[in-house]
Order: sequence, then structure tokens, then C-alpha cells
Amino acid sequence: MYIANISYIHQDLKLYLRKEESTMQEEVVLRVEGITKRFGSIVANDWISLELYRSEVHGLLGENGSGKSTLCRIIYGQLRPDSGRIYVYGKEVKFRSPRDAIRLGIAMVHQELSLIPTLTVSENFILARGKGVEVNKRRIYEEVKDVGERFGIEVPPDVPIYKLSYGERQRVEILKALSLGAKILIMDEPTTYLTKVETEKLFQSLRKMVSEGISILFVSHRIEEILLITDRVTVLRAGRVVGRGVTKELSREELVKMIVGDRAVGSTSVDMALQTWERRLALSVRGLEVRGDLGQVSVRGVDLDLYYGEILGIAGVEGNGQKELFEAIAGIRKPMNGIIRIDDMELKTHSPKIARSMGISYVPEDPGLALILDYPAFRNIVISPQISRRYIKRKIFLDVERIKDVFRNLIKRYSIKVDRPEQKASTLSGGTKQKLVIVRELHVEPRILLLYNPTKGLDIATTEHLKQLVLEEKKRGKAILYYSADLNEILDLSDRIAVIYGGKIVATLDRSEADIYRIAYAMTTGRDPGPRAVPS
Repeated sequence: MYIANISYIHQDLKLYLRKEESTMQEEVVLRVEGITKRFGSIVANDWISLELYRSEVHGLLGENGSGKSTLCRIIYGQLRPDSGRIYVYGKEVKFRSPRDAIRLGIAMVHQELSLIPTLTVSENFILARGKGVEVNKRRIYEEVKDVGERFGIEVPPDVPIYKLSYGERQRVEILKALSLGAKILIMDEPTTYLTKVETEKLFQSLRKMVSEGISILFVSHRIEEILLITDRVTVLRAGRVVGRGVTKELSREELVKMIVGDRAVGSTSVDMALQTWERRLALSVRGLEVRGDLGQVSVRGVDLDLYYGEILGIAGVEGNGQKELFEAIAGIRKPMNGIIRIDDMELKTHSPKIARSMGISYVPEDPGLALILDYPAFRNIVISPQISRRYIKRKIFLDVERIKDVFRNLIKRYSIKVDRPEQKASTLSGGTKQKLVIVRELHVEPRILLLYNPTKGLDIATTEHLKQLVLEEKKRGKAILYYSADLNEILDLSDRIAVIYGGKIVATLDRSEADIYRIAYAMTTGRDPGPRAVPS
């Protein structure tokens, strides 16, 4: 959803949203001071302060895990801060729940919408009023139409939610908030699942809201959107405010620098050069288009090549189509269009069984999706028919003792902490579960290994161990497609790095020319950084 060319509304947005300081109304409608929130040893928000003015769009920018969503949930009353204060129209408030925030005119439109699909738009409005509140159905019906016309967010009141596109459903959520009297609107990554046209319509609606005195906290990881739609911006990194300012006075490069900071690039001691054997194409993808869970087009004409003995890193902010790309190659998700070739043989039937038979192994970020948690740990290495058929005795029975012996050898070889083969998978730690999945997939000797954020949530020692396993498999000639939310991890491991934005590959960099600033630039702007786009 690349929006840099939305020219026909750009001038209007300049007029309405990029007000001169002399005319901007400086009334502070929301102020947070020293907000701190911890989850165990993790500090999600570290002494965050910001102000939101009346009739402005204030951008909240940062990469995954920077603390944006946590702060928004605190302002909306879904979480309570460990310390800090919230002021609404100059008065200190303490929220026990979102109901308290709504009563004071604060509403939040989440990335994952909370609508009942089988009910109509009007019926969802009625539910929003809460239990015990008497409503006139005809009045609600008219209210949907009136509020929609006022803000340019028209949706049919009597249509069931499931018949609407994601963009239309989002408009329903916005209208719900406005009909409840919201004057402060928090929008958490609102364009993630929108088409270009839907994004344009959303921005037009924001223009009308601001012109009527509504203030918007606009959360995004996309610099292009921040530059286009916001008056001021606050940048978070690792839970802290690292920069802020008037948007029109900031450049793309300055914002990228704020987002990534002075983070060091990868420092692995492993030689990342490709092996000396001839580069042989393992996987070729052409014109791939894939739908997401909500029916939106998440992968838009992706082309990529992966070679044996290579790690191709995929970099991108979550929600830009990387998950759907991996699942399509793994046979989990059927593409709309495009061609996937393995060893120059086209993958015409899409299923995990077919993909595995062609030498593809897939490791998702959540090991719970790849394991049967109620099974003993040793049984999880043979849950696939392609694996279990190796351990059949007397034609129909699994050779349990042989499987246990193989399992014992595997956990010893790969240093997996399992007390005994019969231990239930559900009792294993997250890192142990993930290592078990990876070891199972390596055990079948795949030619192509798809690793999707495999170190998510793991401790440093386990992460380093998994990275070494990956590098060893590369040395053995495996073709590895690797996505991680950690840019340093991508730089540590990859021979080449492809950046995905809005479902498209927008840049492909050799490891020798890649650095964290160039990757972050492409990830947040949707533009190829070029040789000198961002200073190193």
C-alpha cells in the first residue's frame, strides 16, 4: 500500500492538516507524562511523554516492539501504567477500563477490528452502546447515515459486516467511535490491510475529522504516511521517546535515523560469502499474488530467486505480506496468481504435503503451530507422513523404540533440553519447542528451508545456538529463506536481503552493500535506497 503518489488529495491535506503555527490552535486535549510500563523484565514504555493538540494529526512512529501499541492501550484504558500521569483537557484522569476513556471522548481503532460479522452495521452500533442502554433502532439507522455523510465515511447501515471489505469494516469502527462522541481518536496502524484506494479514502476522512475539531493520534511504521498525513511526530525506540518535531521540518532520512539509532550492524564472525560451488537456482517465484486472512491482497506480484548454499533474508515491518509469502511457498496458503518453481519444476498443486515432497521444510514463528502439544516430545518428530513412513514395522505399526532412539540422538546432538522422550511437548520451554521444530525439519534433509521469525521470544543463548544451526545448514548447501523482525539478525545471517513493503519487494541488496540504515529506509518508505540514499 504505497501512497507516495496520492497527489489529488495532497494539496488539500496541506491546507487542512499542515497548518501554519500562527493559525494552529494550541489547545492541548491530551497529555501524558512519564508513562512507564513493564512486563516482567521487559520495559515496554520508559518515561514517555507527549502532547496532542486540538485539530491535529500527531504521528507515533517506530519499528515493531518500540512501545507504540502499549502506550496507546494505556491511553485507551486497556492497560494501567506502572507510573506516570494522563491529562485530558488539562484534568488528570485514571482509567480502569476503555469505558472510562470513551466517557471522556477517547476512542481507539485497533488493527484487529472488533465487529460481529453476522450482525449489520446498525446492530454493531447498538452493541457499542453497552448493556442496559435503551436504543431506538430507527434512530441508530439514521445516525449511521448522518455521521457517515458528515465525515465522508459512508457505509450501508443494513448490510452484515461479513459482506464488507476490510476498509469498509474499518470505516464502521471509526463511525462507531464518532457516534459515541469521540473527540480524540487513536488509530493503531490503520492502513496495514487497506488497498491504495481505501487508504486514500481514509485520509480524506481524516481531513474532514480534523476540520471539525477532532484530534488524531496516528500510529504507523510507514514514514511516507507520517510525512503525508501528520502535523507533528513523536518517534519511539525500545520504549523511549528518541525524537519529536513538526513533521514538515523533518526529512525521511532524519526519521530513519531516529527509528534505528546508532545500532551496530551485524558482527558475526562467520564468513558470509557464498560457497565456491556453482550457484544453482533452488527456488524461483514470479508474479506471486496471495490473499491474507481477511481477504485482502497481501502479496502483490513478488519476484524472487533463492540459490543453494545461500541465505536470502527477508526484511520488512510485520504485516507487509512476508507471512503470506512464506505460507504460499510452504503450500499452506493458495496463491491467487503467480508461479513457484522448485529446481525449475513448477509447483502446480499447493499443499504442505506437496511442498514437503519437493524438499521444502517450513518453520513458523510460533512452534505451537508446528507441534502437537498434547503428544510426547518424541512423537512430534514423526507427525508428518513423509517422516513417519520411515519408521513403520510390520507394514502398519510405528517402531516406537526406534523413534525414541533417534529422538535421543537428536536432542543430544543439538543440545535440546528434554528430560525424557515421553515428556509432553506442552511442558517444554518456548526455545526448546522451537529447536525441536527446527531439528525435526532438518532431520528430513530438506533442500529448501523456510524460517519465519524463528528466534521470536527466545533468550540470547538459544537465539545464538539457532543462528549457528542455520549457518551450518547453509554450509551444507541448503537454500534458506529467512525472515526476522530483528534487522541485526538479518544482517548477521544473510547473503542477500530483500525488503518487502506493501506486499512488494522494493529493494534487494547484497550483504556487502547492506547496512541497517539502508534497509530501514526501504522498510519504512517503500523505496529502493539506492547507493547513497541514506548516509551510513
